[in-house]
Amino acid sequence: MAESKRLHATRIQILPKGSVQFQSVSKTTYTGLVDSEARTIEISDPDDEEIKTVRINDNLRKTIQPGSKVNTSLVYLLYFSIR
Repeated sequence: MAESKRLHATRIQILPKGSVQFQSVSKTTYTGLVDSEARTIEISDPDDEEIKTVRINDNLRKTIQPGSKVNTSLVYLLYFSIR
């Protein structure tokens, strides 16, 4: 929150008319290695067989170093079109 104690939008996206998008952040933290091109994170958690690779956001690619070990949470986007 900002000093004025108001929430500020950081990413605004215009959606098609009649649609809605929800975002959910997982509470689980995953450990992995960034690939050589800084495009994906290879998850190294042996307990989770479902998730192997996570795509890295374009804005984050500028600041993350290839080959580095990272901890991350997943963001799930749900997109609905109302007709």
